[in-house]
Amino acid sequence: ISSAFAGAGLISRRHYEAFVLPFERAVIAGIRRRHDVPIYTHTCGAIGDRLDLIEATGTNGIDTLDPPPLGTIDLANARARTRGR
Repeated sequence: ISSAFAGAGLISRRHYEAFVLPFERAVIAGIRRRHDVPIYTHTCGAIGDRLDLIEATGTNGIDTLDPPPLGTIDLANARARTRGR
């Protein structure tokens, strides 16, 4: 799933929740109904404030967890927040 423009540099967390999350969740659910394949989401940049929302789409993984200055992910914090999922 290409979600390159869904970072905080373009839209807010609230807008991500309203305008991206439901549609990516639906796309992922549709793929899963037809195929047993891993699904990952490509992002660019500042997603530190919406890591939980991206996880809620049902994706198997996120590419990439960019640290500053490009992104807003602290890897140790992201690992703690997702508890190894």
